[in-house]
Amino acid sequence: MIRLNLDRTELLDNGLRFSPDFGVLLAPPSRLKLDPGQPRTVIIEEDLKSLRADIDDWRAKKHGLLESGIMEPLKCRWASGSTGKDGKVRKNATLLVWDGGRKFRATKDDYDWLPIILDDLSAKDARSAALRTSIHNKHHLPIEQAHAFEAEMRDENLSLRTMAKKYNVDKSYIENRVNLLKCPPDVQTFAAENPELMTHALTLRPVADKSLRSELMEYAQHGAPVRELQSIITERAAQHDLQLESQKAPDSETQSRQSRAAEQGSAPVSRGQQVTTVSKKEATQNAAAAAQGALSNLETVQQWVKEGGTAPRATLMELRRRIDDLLGL
Repeated sequence: MIRLNLDRTELLDNGLRFSPDFGVLLAPPSRLKLDPGQPRTVIIEEDLKSLRADIDDWRAKKHGLLESGIMEPLKCRWASGSTGKDGKVRKNATLLVWDGGRKFRATKDDYDWLPIILDDLSAKDARSAALRTSIHNKHHLPIEQAHAFEAEMRDENLSLRTMAKKYNVDKSYIENRVNLLKCPPDVQTFAAENPELMTHALTLRPVADKSLRSELMEYAQHGAPVRELQSIITERAAQHDLQLESQKAPDSETQSRQSRAAEQGSAPVSRGQQVTTVSKKEATQNAAAAAQGALSNLETVQQWVKEGGTAPRATLMELRRRIDDLLGL
């Protein structure tokens, strides 16, 4: 165990200790829990190890609060039911960490006492304060903020515009994050693992084919720009529409009969179908033209990669070949 120097602290009635020198309280980790309203929900173990290494380094140099290596105290509030009938806080009352959750996770198993600041905040105010901090913390993931924004908008019946004004951000900042929650689960996972590709993730929202989404996500990770994903998705939608039209179109003999009937007014068009001028051959030709256009776009991406992109040309070509297979081209 790593022990903080308690010589200059005072034991309080609520079971916590107070440091007059630093103006902070000390609490045993056993009484601390993560606030369920805290925006940060995705924790990467490697990040915790890195944070722990930094804390150990500062502690070795005798820096931080009580020379603990912890530079800032955890921000906490009392959990509901902490006060007894006499109005005093129970000695075993739980403290909820609403800011500093990563530090708590990284140190709770090695410290007998942790420095804290106790705020008299309601669950609602603590969530709002934590979300405000999250907006200015580049380490917080967009998908985490999305859940927090959605929860506050739902619980308090707030609009996007009101939320944007409350947190001093553009409306699109909140809207884009909330829209992540409207994406398929695999795309949400992709956004959590690749926060820098949030715009790519949003582009994949309308793609219903899970296999195609998987290929496009891998394509994005290899450096494909958003405009290339949009081009492929548009091409896929166009091809799907052409296939539907081809399936609906009557054969040539029926089409001729329907045309004559429509001209002579002797019979209605069968089964409510309208006469179409797009034959299966023409639909195939149109699909081929769309594929050719996509390949032209791919050449632009390949040139971009050749001039300094992150993915090898062969990798992009293989990815595109698999995408083409899915499209049936």
